[in-house]
Amino acid sequence: MDNDPSSRQRRWEMGINLVQFQPGLSLSEFMDRYGTEAKCYRALYRWRWPKGFRCPQCDGRALALSTR
Repeated sequence: MDNDPSSRQRRWEMGINLVQFQPGLSLSEFMDRYGTEAKCYRALYRWRWPKGFRCPQCDGRALALSTR
């Protein structure tokens, strides 16, 4: 990886999408895995809490979704 500041700035400006650079994951495979909101939610939930949700303040397992 190039650590030149101007190179880092160009990468930031171009908005590199890391999903498109995942080796071995075709568009059809991506859509199979994450193609609906529900599939995407489940994947994000598993990545964020691989051992299940735990509240960082009380260590509880209850989860309430909130919209802002």
